[in-house]
Amino acid sequence: MKKPRKTTKKLTLLVLITLIFTTTVILTLNQPPLTQNTLTTPIQQNNTTTQNPKIGTSLQKLLQTSDPASQCEMIIFFKETINHTQGINLLKSLGDFEIISNYTILNGVCIKAPIKMAETIAQQSYIQSISHNGKIKLADHHITTKEIQTKDTNVNYAIGATTLQNLYNLNGTGVVVAVLDTGINPHIYLDGSRIVYNESFVPGENYTDLNGHGTAVAGIIGASSSDDAKGVAPNVTFLNLKVLDKTGEGKEDWLISAINEALSTGNVTHPHPKADIISLSLGSTEGSSNDAMCNAVNEAWENGVIVVAAAGNEGGTIWSTYYETINSPGLAAKIITVGSAGGFGYTSISSFSSRGPTDDKRAKPDIVAPGENLITLSNDGIRIRSFSGTSASTPVVSGAIALLLDNNSNVSWVSPNTVKAALMVTAKDLGLNPFSQGAGLINISRAYEYLNDYYINGANSTPPLIITPIRAISEPMTINEVYPTILNLTIVVGNITQKSIINAIFNVSGNASIFTTVPSTLYSLNDTQIFVEISFLAPPGVPISEFVGNLTFVNSSGTGDVLFVIPLSIPRTVPLWVYLLPTFYGRSQTENLLAVGSIFGVAAITIIGLVAIAWAKRRKPEAPPTPEYFGIDWDLGLPPRPPEGF
Repeated sequence: MKKPRKTTKKLTLLVLITLIFTTTVILTLNQPPLTQNTLTTPIQQNNTTTQNPKIGTSLQKLLQTSDPASQCEMIIFFKETINHTQGINLLKSLGDFEIISNYTILNGVCIKAPIKMAETIAQQSYIQSISHNGKIKLADHHITTKEIQTKDTNVNYAIGATTLQNLYNLNGTGVVVAVLDTGINPHIYLDGSRIVYNESFVPGENYTDLNGHGTAVAGIIGASSSDDAKGVAPNVTFLNLKVLDKTGEGKEDWLISAINEALSTGNVTHPHPKADIISLSLGSTEGSSNDAMCNAVNEAWENGVIVVAAAGNEGGTIWSTYYETINSPGLAAKIITVGSAGGFGYTSISSFSSRGPTDDKRAKPDIVAPGENLITLSNDGIRIRSFSGTSASTPVVSGAIALLLDNNSNVSWVSPNTVKAALMVTAKDLGLNPFSQGAGLINISRAYEYLNDYYINGANSTPPLIITPIRAISEPMTINEVYPTILNLTIVVGNITQKSIINAIFNVSGNASIFTTVPSTLYSLNDTQIFVEISFLAPPGVPISEFVGNLTFVNSSGTGDVLFVIPLSIPRTVPLWVYLLPTFYGRSQTENLLAVGSIFGVAAITIIGLVAIAWAKRRKPEAPPTPEYFGIDWDLGLPPRPPEGF
């Protein structure tokens, strides 16, 4: 006989699992609807109880995972209320530590101390920030060291540099560019006399370029060749500040020490001019907008030096796009962050080019420039090479700015904010996602003419002003009715000499006004950057799949000029139950959740019943044994079967 199947236990288990699942779904769906407070409060409580906003992201992680007594290299910046010497003395009162580097101009220090000191240091009122001394790396995507096969000789023409070189005789004369990289080697197209200062911040390596990356960057900025390898600004002079080793890696402390040097004029033994431009084709994927590198470049900007940095090469592949991948220090606010453009006429964004927004929801990159297969210099002093990546697009912008600052330029005196605003206002809008293209493709001749018309000729009364993102569209932004989507606008304003901006305000038009919350602040602006937080939250029960309209920045004083318009076109993400049960749309969220929960419960019970019926039908009882007699087989009329064993 066969053993009876243990279907009763299986059915019981199935019923229990289904009931547990059904109960969980119904209880979950019958919870009160999520609001901004119920969603964000637990997160805020966690951040405020365990993290200090002065502590950089990477250091916060180390504090959570490391032995409190373990030694850690930390970079500290002091507030402007105290000087460098005072800051060091105050730190000494908190415990023992070793000083690794002093940043006298940037007002900071790099120390080695027990990691547990970080929280104590961050609590001091005179501390601006404290971060881990993390690693940095070069930002190249591809380098070809062999003889050039595919040549792209249209970079200067594509960005308008040829016009300034030929028509206005602007070549970067008198402009000092600090290249913080793997070093710069002299070349037949870059005479050593143009490298006016050399210093290595890499322990154990001198200032020569053992990698080739730094020489390639310098070549794009200012090679003096008359052919394919001609740089954007062939008359600039260089500060060679080596911060990456022969493998292309370095530390944040080396970079910040070099920035501090670029802001100085050297010393009695080794004097050098202060940098006008700092070019950074490097970065870290582990950074944040409040880390040490970002604080350093922000301070350099405030010291009148224009800082240009690579967005990074983590933007994805030809098959996929990755947002929120901007490298630090490109995450900084007071910097020009450069993405890479490619394709015919440089009208598309390189797949590898990192995308925004930043960790604090600001739009990046600021601008894009050619970054694929550029021709530049090899570190062997003779050959030329092909160079791709945001490491290549960054020096294109650095060289272009050097043309604006040329001694022969009418606008050589303009401030960093003015330069940034002018570059972005006059960039060629490629019509692409602003978190990929920024304001668009750089056009340096248009920027020069724009500034010339505004400051010199008086032919243009529109002040140098731009707000990013230049439009608010879909990916990666969506709007829902559960919690707000936050976006930080960046207003960049240059030096204003006409039509002062006083009491400017934001207005919203179209059905976008239903979901957009903007501050009622009145803004008076001149030569600055400010950040304005706006939020998007869809009203429940309003059947709109996409919100459109305009966010307008209006100068409310005087004539009420419209200063800038940001088109809004953002899709709404609709809860799944709307698609399943559209008749419920328009009711309160609680009513809908209760209804959906009840339907799930009924459906689950129905499924249980169907499973039970199916199981009952499939069960086949075993047939009873056929009776046997020592006589006639009554069914078949056959002779009796012999007993077994005969």
